Formats: sequence, C-alpha cells, structure tokens
Amino acid sequence: MTNKMLARKNDFKNYRKMTALEKKYAELEPTKLLINKAKTEVLTSVRAQWLRTLNEIRTFFRKNPDAEF
Repeated sequence: MTNKMLARKNDFKNYRKMTALEKKYAELEPTKLLINKAKTEVLTSVRAQWLRTLNEIRTFFRKNPDAEF
C-alpha cells in the first residue's frame, strides 16, 4: 500500500470512531472555512474603504491647512 492509501484508510478508521456530533461538525467544516473566507473578504473591503476615506480627509486638510475640523 502506498502512503496515500494508508492515510485514506486511517482517515476512514478515524471517521468511523467519531461520535455523531463530531461527524456532523466534520461535515460542516468546509462551510466554516467558506464563511471565514467571506468574512475576511468583507473585512478587507471595509478596511480599504476606511483607508480611502481617511486618505481623503488627510488630503483635504493638507490642501486646506486653515480649515477647521
């Protein structure tokens, strides 16, 4: 048997030993990863928007040093 085949066999043995709740969680894990990826993309977008806004404010005050906040 190759290492890959042994790994699959061990994974299957481990899967059979899991409780029902653990099996349910194992099935949900890919969904959890997708949610984390989407969350990261949203946070990155929000951060980028916030930095753009901050840069616009800094640019405004750089061009108008006498402006009051």
